[in-house]
Amino acid sequence: MSDIGDTDNTATNAHDRGESQPPAPSSDIADAFHLFRNYLDYKLVDLKADLASEQDNLSRKFKEEVGIKFKKEGNSIQYHFNDEILTGLHKIQKEGPSLDSPTNSIVSELITKVKARNKSIRIADSSAGGWTTVREYESNTIADNSDDEKKIRQAESRAVKSIKERTKPRPSPYNISNRASQIARPAETVPNPAYSKPYSRYSQPPQPFRAGYGRREPAQYDVSPV
Repeated sequence: MSDIGDTDNTATNAHDRGESQPPAPSSDIADAFHLFRNYLDYKLVDLKADLASEQDNLSRKFKEEVGIKFKKEGNSIQYHFNDEILTGLHKIQKEGPSLDSPTNSIVSELITKVKARNKSIRIADSSAGGWTTVREYESNTIADNSDDEKKIRQAESRAVKSIKERTKPRPSPYNISNRASQIARPAETVPNPAYSKPYSRYSQPPQPFRAGYGRREPAQYDVSPV
C-alpha cells in the first residue's frame, strides 16, 4: 500500500511542477505515418522528373535519327540548337503552378518564337530561294483562310523571281560611258589631198579632147570672109 501511495504522490508532484507526460502511443503512429507519406511524395516527384527527362532524351534522339535532313550544315546546327532550347523551355513550363503569371507568360512567348524560328530555318533550307523565301513569307499579307502551304509556294515563287532579276547580266557602266562619248563626239574629217595643194593653172595637166567632140569639117553654108 505504501508503494502505491508513493507512486500517486510522485505523479501528483510531477503534475504540480508542470512536467509533461509521455505522448500517447496513437500520436507516435500518426507522426510516423505523416513522415512516411512525405517521404513517398518526395520520391514520387523525383521519379516523375526522371521519367520526364528520360522521355525528353528519347524524343530528342528519335528526332535526330528520323528527323529532317538538312541540305546545309549551318541550318542543321541552328535548328538542333533551337530544339534544345525549346526542350528546356518546356521543362520550365511544366513547373507552371510554381511560377508566377508574368514568368509563365514570358516562357510561353519564348516557346512560340523558337518554334517560328525553326520553321523559318526549314523553309529556307528546303526552298530554292533560301532566306529570300522566308522574307517573302513573313512579309506576305494573304487572307487568313489561305493555307500555309499555299503561302510558302507563293513566297518561294516571288523569291526565285527576285533572285533572277538581281542576277540578270546588265551592261557595265564603262561600256555605257564609252558608247555615250562616241555618240556625242563629232566625227573627225580627213582632209582631201587634192584640195590641200595651192591652185595653179600650170600645175594641171592638159585635158584631152572629150570623146565625140573632134575637129569639125567645113560645111557649104559656111560664109567665107571677103
